Amino acid sequence: RVRLAEEQAEAVERLDLALSAGRGVGAWDWDIAENLVRADERFARLYGVDPLRARQGAPLEVFFGAIHPDDLPDVRDRINRTLDTGEAFSAEYRLIQTDGTVHWVVAEGRCVSDADGRPQRLPGVSFDISDRKQVEVRQAALLRLHDALRDLDSPGAVSAAAASVVGEAVGGTQAVYISIDPQSDFVFEEQTWTAQGAPSLASILSQQDYAPVFADLQLGQAISVSNVREDPRTRAMEPPLTAKGLAAFVAAPVLERQQLVAVLAVSAPRPRNWSPEDVAFLRDVAERTRSGVERARGAQALRASEARLRFLDILATDVARLTD
Repeated sequence: RVRLAEEQAEAVERLDLALSAGRGVGAWDWDIAENLVRADERFARLYGVDPLRARQGAPLEVFFGAIHPDDLPDVRDRINRTLDTGEAFSAEYRLIQTDGTVHWVVAEGRCVSDADGRPQRLPGVSFDISDRKQVEVRQAALLRLHDALRDLDSPGAVSAAAASVVGEAVGGTQAVYISIDPQSDFVFEEQTWTAQGAPSLASILSQQDYAPVFADLQLGQAISVSNVREDPRTRAMEPPLTAKGLAAFVAAPVLERQQLVAVLAVSAPRPRNWSPEDVAFLRDVAERTRSGVERARGAQALRASEARLRFLDILATDVARLTD
């Protein structure tokens, strides 16, 4: 038993060296009979487990706490399939961090069985694939937005589609696209998207009530607030914001002739550090959406004008018939 423990320690050390050379998250070794997972510090911290407890061994379920709830059933199924068949374990899933950010990882391992073929241990490694997944998710989101801009013919439908696309891609729970009349202090058009039953963001965004935020937006500066309670621009507004389930948000402005004409924003229910890639993605979608909304608005005005001309033509024909 002492020799087995030494061999396990040596295996973890070799994995640790390999992980240090790449983008590894960490290594683990699951003792199936005792249901104890032993893992290194990096793995433990990413999974929200105390490093000392992870080194000594913790039940498998403890490490499930950070896995995104939408991904957990598939991870469980893959583990069970590995135990049933002996095939290699491999799974891609999201890990929710304490700061609200999400990491994508791929976990790979191979079952070690006894002489009778009964699974005894499942050691493995995890690798961070967040950059690749982020690119894939956002490319797919832009394709969805492209289809929406092509197929939808009303400004409201276009902006609602944009809010949905950006909210899902960035991993927020609320998203809103706001059109603004540069000659007024009031928002005149809002389209929202919400996830998991979150309240609408549109009802709490206005230029008058949130002047410090809109002051930066009017300068063309994107807003990135990781914690509304701590950011000086939102500290005084924290109670109504958190009451609506908004603890962090990022917003991208659209300016035309140096005037604010639109804002695209996404929020999160917990404090979250927004990345430069999040901000750049929002800016891109905001600009595309503004163009799509204006095209739809122009087409809508044209249809209304054509309908009016048809009505006048019919009216003129009827009047001429009556006067004959």
